[in-house]
This record gives sequence, C-alpha cells and structure tokens, in this order.
Amino acid sequence: MIRLLLPFIALTASAELRVGTWNIAKGAKLDTVLAELASAPMKDADVLALQEVLTGAEGGQETRLAQAHGGSVAVAGRDVIVSRLPIVSSGSLIVNPATGRQAAWAVVRYEGRELKMYSVHLSYKIGRNPFVADVRASEMRSVLADAAGFAGPVVVAGDYNTIGWFVCCSEDEPALAELKKAGFSDGTASAPGRTHHLAGRTDWIFTRGLEARGATRGQYAGSDHRWMMS
Repeated sequence: MIRLLLPFIALTASAELRVGTWNIAKGAKLDTVLAELASAPMKDADVLALQEVLTGAEGGQETRLAQAHGGSVAVAGRDVIVSRLPIVSSGSLIVNPATGRQAAWAVVRYEGRELKMYSVHLSYKIGRNPFVADVRASEMRSVLADAAGFAGPVVVAGDYNTIGWFVCCSEDEPALAELKKAGFSDGTASAPGRTHHLAGRTDWIFTRGLEARGATRGQYAGSDHRWMMS
C-alpha cells in the first residue's frame, strides 16, 4: 500500500491507495490472469498498470480486464491503466520517437486530490542487443519530463526491463537512477527479488509525493512476470 502525503491533514486508513503492476504476456493465459486479479490482494487494487495487453482490434483484452476489475480504462498501445477511481483525463506519451514506443497515463481523483499514473514498458532490446540501458534511461527521462509538469502525486509503474546482466545489477540501471534523481522512491523496496524468471528484477512501482507502506510480489500466474503491488 502507499499513502498520499497530505500536508496539514491527518491521514486515516481511507487515505491509503493500493497500486498494482503486471506484464500479462499478451494475455496468452487471460483466464488465469483474470482469476489472479480477482484474488487477494490484487482484487483490492485501486489502480492497475498493465503491460503487453492486446488492445482494440488486436484482441480487446482491455475491455475484459476493466469489466472484471470493475474499473475504467486508459489505453496506449499495449500499455493499459485500469482504475476504480474516477479518471479525470488520460492519454499516451511517446517515450522513444525513434521506435514509436509509448506509455499510457491517466490522472485519477483520490481523497479530493488528483494523482497521475503511468503504465510504462521500456525497451527490452534494440535489434538483437538487449543491453540498451542508455535507451531505457532516455525513455524514462521522457516520462519524467512529462511528470515534472504535474503538481500532484505521481506513480510510474510497469515493466522497466531492468535486466542488468541477467545475473546481477538490475538495481544499478540508469533508468532507476533517473527516477531517484527526480525525487521518486521505490514503492516496492520491501518486496525484493526477481519478477521475471529469466531476466531478474524488471517490474517496479516508483512514486513521488506518496509514501510506501509495504509491497507484495506475486507468483507466476498466467505470465512470465510476477505482479507487484504496493
């Protein structure tokens, strides 16, 4: 769970916000994914950032996900945000003009404030080269430049593809350094460990203007990624 930092207002349990992120691997096992989202603790998520969703004419999976979770949806390519909170505005952000890679964003209303959520899926490889940490850092800077113009709390959740060298060093990737330099903190720090069975720790929830109060790392249920929830 994470909580809003509300200056001069006493926080109560109602100010706690539950955010989840999951790369669902193109929904190849969508029924299993839906069952996992319907189970605790993911069923209690206020906002979900999902990646590798076959949207629109490609599969329409975002509709089933939103209906199953009882929320509204924002879509940008295969990146999706499902929110039980009111979505004030939403759209897509081009994070890599060279490849056309984009991220979904949505501004949601919570506890009388507006919060901006991003669902991101940074580049895994360029051509056959997966060790493109500089590309991922550049894509994250695009997200952060957009977030800098938003005055309220911000969540950047998703598959960052921080593969390191497969055996180590995911947390040393410059994309994470860019987030920290911009004042973001790791909302999943209390649930360390790999989130992809081969590539290590690739999935994260970073926040600004929010305080993490614990995180959970899921199982491989219908995807080659574990879900993360804070």
